[in-house]
Amino acid sequence: MKEKIERYKKLISLSRRQREELFDKSFKKNKEYYRGNQWGGELGTQYTDLTVDNIIYANISTIIPSISISNPKIFVIPTKKPYPGEGGVMFDTVGAAAIKEVMLNYYYRKLRIKRQVRKVQYDALLGGFGVIEIGYITKTEKFRDDQVKEVHELLKADMPFARRISPNDFLKDPESRDHLLEDAEWVAYRWVKRLEDLKSDDKYKNTKTLKTNFTVKTDYASKSDKQEYGNGEREDFERVEGWTIWDKREKTLVDVVEEHDKLLRERDWPLDFGDGFNCEILYFNENPDEPFPLSDVDIYIDQQDELNILQSLQVSHAKKVSQRKYIAKESAFDETELDKIERGPDGTVAVSKIDPASAITTLKDAAVSQDLYLAIQAVKNNTRQLSGVAEFEQGGAQKFDTATEPSLIQRGITVRRQDRRDIIEEFVVRIVSKLDKVIQQTFSDDEQIPLQRGDIEMLKARAPQKLSPAVPKPEILSKIVGPQEIMPFLPWLSISKADIQGDFDFEIEAGSMQPVNDETRKRDMIALRQIMEGNPYIDPLKATRMVLETFRVKTDILKPEQQVKQEQAQAKQMAVQSELAMDAPKRQTDIQKTQMKEQGKLQVQQMKNEGALISELAKK
Repeated sequence: MKEKIERYKKLISLSRRQREELFDKSFKKNKEYYRGNQWGGELGTQYTDLTVDNIIYANISTIIPSISISNPKIFVIPTKKPYPGEGGVMFDTVGAAAIKEVMLNYYYRKLRIKRQVRKVQYDALLGGFGVIEIGYITKTEKFRDDQVKEVHELLKADMPFARRISPNDFLKDPESRDHLLEDAEWVAYRWVKRLEDLKSDDKYKNTKTLKTNFTVKTDYASKSDKQEYGNGEREDFERVEGWTIWDKREKTLVDVVEEHDKLLRERDWPLDFGDGFNCEILYFNENPDEPFPLSDVDIYIDQQDELNILQSLQVSHAKKVSQRKYIAKESAFDETELDKIERGPDGTVAVSKIDPASAITTLKDAAVSQDLYLAIQAVKNNTRQLSGVAEFEQGGAQKFDTATEPSLIQRGITVRRQDRRDIIEEFVVRIVSKLDKVIQQTFSDDEQIPLQRGDIEMLKARAPQKLSPAVPKPEILSKIVGPQEIMPFLPWLSISKADIQGDFDFEIEAGSMQPVNDETRKRDMIALRQIMEGNPYIDPLKATRMVLETFRVKTDILKPEQQVKQEQAQAKQMAVQSELAMDAPKRQTDIQKTQMKEQGKLQVQQMKNEGALISELAKK
């Protein structure tokens, strides 16, 4: 046991030193620059006017919206055809995939994974990588004697979770060189807890001699991490800092405090995550054969310093030019008159004792060199090339030499952003895959999930047997409806653990990651509606719903489908009757003409017959 804890302590210490040397300093600096604190250290003492043109914040705030997830739709694809299960009963893999699709989209929304993924994108751009932890928290881990032990809102009792972990609270195998941790033997997560909480928690052991080793910083005006306390105040901020290590080689989970001589916890992995750890990594820039990937800011942060220095020189020189200097002859002005020149506002008149033309002379400083402006523009252009952000994306009035130049620039930007969107799509798919494994192992029978728009139609096509009426559990219904009238038509789906077993592939809907604003969406929908108009293969009701939803109009204004069919039948009948009424005079005229023609024919025939009869009589 002693050898084991010493081994884990050495691993933690080695990994921490590696991270401090190769990651922590740059990550901290990048975050400070992002916030606008860019004149630290000796650099801030060499210049008078410390100006900041925060191009790092401008770049990241431009990139993030263009690559972030916009209402992702998770698709589940069965890897097998329907096959005989236990007792020879066919297992419907297509229907199971449909049920799992509804379930995973529901949990993605409920667990607020979209926001966690967005946070990780900032980590990846500023520090090079971001981490999301996937897991499950039981009721006993969340509460103890009705007291909350874990206050994190994303960690709900008897629920899976997916949360962002700060890169500062994450360690990995120092020998690992794969940025997705495929060659890592272990990872560790830092935690800070109260000593009394550790001693009262049943999952931790060997806490009798445990002591605090961490003090919460409260004096943020001080540059030091240490602070003197009095009157017992220090005890209120004493904590225990430890690490939870996930050892992939031995499939064990241990908790270690570096200053403690015993393990606080050792157990098998509580859940199976397949071949990997209970986390996923997001990064954008490869850094081959190195422990950590490159961040965007690392590539051009020196350019940011150069830009600030040049603009600082520009401001300083502008101040020198705007502040006039004079040479005055001795005894030309007394102290009162000189004070008017030095401190007086524009238009102040100073009276000289001798000829004013020779009493004082203005000193002129040299104008700001044009080279300084050119250098500033060159640095900005170089920074934009490295970051892949064009000036017109940030609202600048950029000039182009030719009409085709902006389209070529936009094409290059689109390719780079699409590559990053693909990386985020793969990242989300990996999260969903591990979330699915967690749910399969922790899902209880007869769970009920509310259906969203589109779910019912999808289930009708792929799993119609699951659309039998489902009544929500009373405790669930009370949370949804409350004291209001119970709505029996609430669409709920009952899912059993057997419904979601098996291996499946996952995809994100193509285009769901694209950043689309409301105006673009409305314009595209109008064009699409014109294309769909009159198409016999398009359902008019669904098309109308799509249009209303795009314009954010509630679909409850739609008439019931049966009512529309009745009104259409009535309108058709009335149209026929109206057409008959309009054609009645013409038909009456045609009948009269036909009758007259027939009468004329009869009269002619009658006359012919009479003539023939007369001829016969004459012959006789």
